[in-house]
Amino acid sequence: MLENVLGSAHQRTVIGAMQWLIPSAEFVFTKGRADLRAVYGRSSDFAVAQPLESFGDGAVRLAGIVLAVLLSRNGTCLIDEVESGLHYSLFPDLWRLLDKLSRDLSVQVFATTHSRDCLDAFAEASAEKDFDAAFYRLERNPGGAVEAVRLDYEGYFRRVEGLPFEVR
Repeated sequence: MLENVLGSAHQRTVIGAMQWLIPSAEFVFTKGRADLRAVYGRSSDFAVAQPLESFGDGAVRLAGIVLAVLLSRNGTCLIDEVESGLHYSLFPDLWRLLDKLSRDLSVQVFATTHSRDCLDAFAEASAEKDFDAAFYRLERNPGGAVEAVRLDYEGYFRRVEGLPFEVR
C-alpha cells in the first residue's frame, strides 16, 4: 500500500500520522528487491533507517490504518478492531485523526471495537466541535432481531453505565 502513496501528495499525510505516534519520525520509505520490499522509517532516535517493525506494533498498525484510509479516497474504509496494537492513551487522537482523514479524503470509515477505552475515547472526541462521526451499537430488540442503535455522547455513557469493562 505504501508504494502507492510514496512520492504522491499523500506521503506527507502518512509521515504526519507517524509523527503523531513517533514525534521523531522523519520519513518512511521502502527498500529492497522489487519482489521483496520492506518499509523503513528514519528517526532522530536511530543513527540509520530501521524497519517499521522496530518502531513497534503501534507504528505498523497506524501506518496500515492511515494507508487504508488514503487508498479508500472517495469511498469506504472498513477497519476491524481499530484499537489493536495501539496504547489506550492514543485512542482520542486516533479518532480525531480518522475524523480528519475521512473528511479530507471523502472516505466513509466504519471502525469496530470491543474496547471500552476505545469507545470512551470515541465518545469524548465526538462531543468536540466539528467532529463528524456517529456511534452505533448493535443490540437485540425485544423481538430478538439485531438492530443498530445510534447513540450520541450522553446516550453512549447512559447506555454503557454499569456494563463490564469490555463492551460486547
